[in-house]
Amino acid sequence: MDKLGRREDLHRVVSAAARSWSDLPLDVLRLVASRVPLPDHPHMSLVCKTWRRSVRQVYPADRSPVLLHYKRWGSGIFHCYSPLFNKTFVLRCPADLSGTKICSARDGWLMLRRNSQVILANPITGVAHHLALPQHCHYFMYVSFAGPPSDCTVFAIETFIPESVRISVYRRGSWASPRTYENNCRFKISPRSNPVYHRGSFYCLGSKGELGVYDPEKDTWTVLAKPINFYPAKSSNCGESFLIESEGELLSVLTGKFGRRVRVFRLNEVDMVWEKIESLVGRRRRSLFVRSAMSISSTPSIDHRMNNKVYFPRVHGEPEIIESEVERSGDRIFFVPKCSSREGDDETRRRNEGDHGGICCCDLENRKYSEYFGSNEYLYSIWFEPRLSDD
Repeated sequence: MDKLGRREDLHRVVSAAARSWSDLPLDVLRLVASRVPLPDHPHMSLVCKTWRRSVRQVYPADRSPVLLHYKRWGSGIFHCYSPLFNKTFVLRCPADLSGTKICSARDGWLMLRRNSQVILANPITGVAHHLALPQHCHYFMYVSFAGPPSDCTVFAIETFIPESVRISVYRRGSWASPRTYENNCRFKISPRSNPVYHRGSFYCLGSKGELGVYDPEKDTWTVLAKPINFYPAKSSNCGESFLIESEGELLSVLTGKFGRRVRVFRLNEVDMVWEKIESLVGRRRRSLFVRSAMSISSTPSIDHRMNNKVYFPRVHGEPEIIESEVERSGDRIFFVPKCSSREGDDETRRRNEGDHGGICCCDLENRKYSEYFGSNEYLYSIWFEPRLSDD
């Protein structure tokens, strides 16, 4: 072989070695990306623009509670607004939940009501358990549940006068006949707070900070002698109040008008008094998500900026709406847009991801509040933590 031929061969070898992975055909990169676990797709997209076009855009669904609501009430389509991403993911539930009303939520399960049925459903997996209602259980004013659907306890309470309550309980596979319990002292349930399951009993928050407790094992209802009030020196109502169970503690959130003057209290279960706390930092940097149907405590594990805040079901602006599917990867779950690729969507995404405001919240660290004015409230909504629970 002459010298010219050897130079050409050497040039081709050097040129091939100098080519980068970004020079691979897009179809080949997509094939590689299809074998990459979903949690690694965001990392893969940071390599270069070509790789970014080859991987799917995914959003972790299990790193922050979402505000789940029906855009069109009673349909099989539900919307999940993520305060972490300030986006709304539109999903079709695998189970038939048409015509239902959301009552409560816990541990990845929704409790819904439809005519003469109570349904415990996981909208992520599509698993649903139906609990037939007897004729005497025709109405729920406040309701909560505990335990897996196959062995759950449902607690429903009605109150029309401060002197008594009417309680219905589903336990061990059947409904007990409703019972009326006389209050040992006057008790008016906070209209914005569902019961909370804590240490084997269901707790109901009074409008002034009192607590009513139902023990399902003993079938007893008691209005506790203490606490009497959030502020012992005051006897008047304290505005909107929410009860939350958080890592073995009972917390309550009080709000003034328009989300102003947010206060958080912890129940001292030794002295049985509410103690005001200024921060959630000492409690694994938690955040609180309040809503009348269900308020929850969570530890957002992606963005530290979400910690130590109280979130409300109100949003400024118009979050980007993304038609999505839910996909598993190991023990993780992700919102995946139905568009299979990022190709050509960068400009659209930049246009959609402008300054759309975000969720209303109170930052407990610097006492900053989001204005209610100009925000939109999701009326038929509930805070929900997506999980892969099947039972």
